[in-house]
Amino acid sequence: MKVMRSISATIRFTLSEASEMSNEFCLQFIFAGMAARVFKYRTKRNKIYYEIRYRRDGYNISVSHKDLKKAKQLFIEETYSCCSMAA
Repeated sequence: MKVMRSISATIRFTLSEASEMSNEFCLQFIFAGMAARVFKYRTKRNKIYYEIRYRRDGYNISVSHKDLKKAKQLFIEETYSCCSMAA
């Protein structure tokens, strides 16, 4: 029997979550539909990790955590650091 190691889906952010992102990134993110890709990985020790990726419009944001809510918060924080590096 073959075991699936990862599952991919689209995750949507609410308008209030999008408003917490950096202003420069927020406008493009809202225009793109406030969606990013989320991957659910299962490790060999049966632990689950979530990775959220956004690779569009020149942005390459990727964060991961074992809790999906914490991963979303890390994604919001990462929007500030990616915009400051681009400036």
